[in-house]
Amino acid sequence: MRFRHRTESSAYRLVEMQWSQTLGLRSGSSPGAIVNAALFYADADPDKAMDLMARANRRSGQAPNYTLGRAYLDLARECIHHNPPISKKAARAAMRLLQPRYGISSLARSLTRLSEIGETALLAGQLALCEEVAEFILSRHHRAHDSGDWYHRGHLLLGLAALHAGETQRALELLERSLDRTGPGVISSFGPSLTVLAELRESGLNEARDRLEAVIRDKWPATVAATYLGAARSN
Repeated sequence: MRFRHRTESSAYRLVEMQWSQTLGLRSGSSPGAIVNAALFYADADPDKAMDLMARANRRSGQAPNYTLGRAYLDLARECIHHNPPISKKAARAAMRLLQPRYGISSLARSLTRLSEIGETALLAGQLALCEEVAEFILSRHHRAHDSGDWYHRGHLLLGLAALHAGETQRALELLERSLDRTGPGVISSFGPSLTVLAELRESGLNEARDRLEAVIRDKWPATVAATYLGAARSN
């Protein structure tokens, strides 16, 4: 349950009080409950969110934990624009937990896991690793039954890495390429990741955003484009 920028509301105060009570109970000491509380505080109090994540990590015994790594990644996503230092700190914690023991090639069949590693590297400022993961994804996309999703995700990560590196023109070319409908997958039915337009908006690149919106209208069925662009504007 999210209350972005509404910490003064009675609803926020009520839920915050309930979380305080829950965390004070024995049942509230489970890592899962602590993680949920941390994500609740991600907007209003990112420092408290990080403290709670550290508490959940201690409860988990400090062992590599995929679920906890995903939670750190969620926290990094939530804080990327309103608290970049906390976002990077959370992403680095996520990387320690999500990094595959036997290298990225061990995740060759899991686009989800590869995408998480790539995004985590991006948010942690490890752009070379993000690009390495993206190139690996693209090297595998022809073999996947959902090849369109692999193609989209690989170019998306490369484009975002270029954007974070300040290479705006290259980023735009790669992000535009990520919108190609090249094969089957979820992207064919539901449209590309909303991350593309959100990143351009937050970077103040309105002309680039308008250009990609035009590409989406041109390359996608009208119903998919309308739904996608509507959702992008509401985020």
